[in-house]
Amino acid sequence: MDKIEALNIVKSIYTEADQIGNMRPIFNNLAEDVIFHSTIPAGTPISGTFKGKQNVIDFYTNLLPSVAIFQRLTPSAFVMRDDRVIIVGENIFTLVSTGQTYYRPYVYIISMVDRLIAAITLIQDFSGISAIYRKTKKHC
Repeated sequence: MDKIEALNIVKSIYTEADQIGNMRPIFNNLAEDVIFHSTIPAGTPISGTFKGKQNVIDFYTNLLPSVAIFQRLTPSAFVMRDDRVIIVGENIFTLVSTGQTYYRPYVYIISMVDRLIAAITLIQDFSGISAIYRKTKKHC
């Protein structure tokens, strides 16, 4: 698979997910041994690395919705860099525990193998989420 093909596949998957309003196109294109890394600071249920297709699906369908409800996850740019596709976008989410709503840009770094998503790194300012869990720890 060449770089342009990888870029077009990722763009198609993420654009479709945005248009239909769910992650199914992404889930359908995950490799069985996919690795998802969230750069959210340690100490939240959605921090760290999640390995394997089912664990990544569980992250998005169970863990993440228990912390934040996303109203929008809109990609705005797709860039090929070396062997990775970089997605720049913006989203709006509401924290379940506080009802506070945030607008935040995000970056996904996607690696493809055999036309499937093999690795995802999420870079986003989730300081609102981190702050909630730091407060919770202090009160326990």
